Amino acid sequence: MSSYNTTIISSFIIACLAVATIILLHTLVYAQVHSVVLEKAIDAAVLGIFGLLIIYLLNEALSFYAKGGRYKDAGPISRIFLMLSISILAIFILGYVGVNISGILVSAGFLGIVIGLASQTTLGNLFAGITIMATKPFQDNDRITFSTWQYNIIPPSYSHDYILPGHSGVVDEIGLMYTSMTLENGTRLYVPNGILIQSVVLNHTRTSSKYIRVRAGLAHGVDFAKFRSRLMHNIKNNKLIAGKIKVSDIEVIISDINSGEYGVEIRARHVPAVEEEKIKEALNEAVEKSASKAR
Repeated sequence: MSSYNTTIISSFIIACLAVATIILLHTLVYAQVHSVVLEKAIDAAVLGIFGLLIIYLLNEALSFYAKGGRYKDAGPISRIFLMLSISILAIFILGYVGVNISGILVSAGFLGIVIGLASQTTLGNLFAGITIMATKPFQDNDRITFSTWQYNIIPPSYSHDYILPGHSGVVDEIGLMYTSMTLENGTRLYVPNGILIQSVVLNHTRTSSKYIRVRAGLAHGVDFAKFRSRLMHNIKNNKLIAGKIKVSDIEVIISDINSGEYGVEIRARHVPAVEEEKIKEALNEAVEKSASKAR
């Protein structure tokens, strides 16, 4: 039996014993002294014990779920849940024993408005962190690229592709306020969750295959038919490319023509995402080799 299950069973047994003791005490006292105040006090104690037991069990389940999802920052979530749930339980018990809680609720509501207005950014990051943890668009050790909420695209020097401005790296830890990640150059980046939840996120780890394009400029003296024939031959004999991509998934076309050269684009479908950079490099080498022999 897991330690989680053992803890739950032990807590339930202890709570049952405590409640049974209070009920027995309630029966003995009520038989001797008919006091409404004392009776309500004992009832409030029973409600408190039952309420705390339920809160404890829900908190354990919440922490267990968070840790099971590989999130290390389950402690702050647990503390926030305990603070809110115990406050609600206390207000409920005070109302049960006859305390006028209207003033307390009005004061708490006013205080909540003031705090909310004064800390919109902080609360935004907090709820964004909880949302990310619950929906799991990415997890620890995932390689992602995120672009800010403006979703801008930058046209490159030739109009055959677009560059998505963003930061790429490996997620280290998802916290309540910030998500930390290590960029490709080794820099540690801390992103506010309020910014991250509004961003476009590309999850490279969960991507199985991709569509890639490689462009090359060829002089007008290079015969395209010969170049294409030599290129396909070199691709078939390249172990890295042939072992990862089917030749039928590779297309070679003339993309543009200008006064000094003409552009050739090599398109490959169903490229394993983890091999993308290596295959692009291999394709560039095959293009260079094929162009030198196609003159």
